[in-house]
Amino acid sequence: MNVEVSQIDLALTGNGTAQGAVTVVSTTGFLPGAICQLYDNTGMSLTVKVVTVPSATTLTLRIAAQPQTGPTAGGAQAAGTASAPASTLTENIKPNYGFSDVSSFLTANGARICQNAQIVRVEPAAQAAPLL
Repeated sequence: MNVEVSQIDLALTGNGTAQGAVTVVSTTGFLPGAICQLYDNTGMSLTVKVVTVPSATTLTLRIAAQPQTGPTAGGAQAAGTASAPASTLTENIKPNYGFSDVSSFLTANGARICQNAQIVRVEPAAQAAPLL
């Protein structure tokens, strides 16, 4: 089923970890599968996907496809050369499983996580069928 989630923008209460965990005041409103943005006051920004919500204050994350920035080598701006096909978002990420290293997001740099309003696909909880 699909669930509509609201925008949430929270400061991290602990540094990100190499195992993909970040801590916030409350994980209420965050859902596994939601796309979020990690950012800080140094200008660093990363698009991530919530993998799990293991506790009331912890989220585990995986890096999502990042938009390409800047021109590509041999692109249309290179005069007199044939342009290379543009990279797709899925070409610049590692395999889509596990957790990602987010240890570069530090509370000392004002790190935050923002979940924009979106629709998230949520699998219904397994339910036992009654015995007849």
